[in-house]
Amino acid sequence: MAATDDSKNSMAGTTASNSGGKQTGPTAEQVAAGFQRLRQEQRSMATKAAELEMEINVHGLAIDALREADPTRKCYRLIGGVLVERTVQEVLPALESNKEQVIGHSAPFL
Repeated sequence: MAATDDSKNSMAGTTASNSGGKQTGPTAEQVAAGFQRLRQEQRSMATKAAELEMEINVHGLAIDALREADPTRKCYRLIGGVLVERTVQEVLPALESNKEQVIGHSAPFL
């Protein structure tokens, strides 16, 4: 039983000395884990930036194509997974507005 009491005392002494002494910095494992988390976050942000840039480019291509089309010409647009029929004059302003919104949302990423 004496060995058990000694181990309890030594543990208590260790805990007391750790909480009463200077605080140490993070361990190497904690630093590595934090670095990996930041690296993953950076990759996610880079992926999102690339997606937004691609979406801006696609909007630009569609806008350029529709500007040259007859304003009364039929045009199909995918809205929320539903394909709707509109005219070029109805779709063009909406596309331009959407492009501006995407540009606004992408500012923190680009």
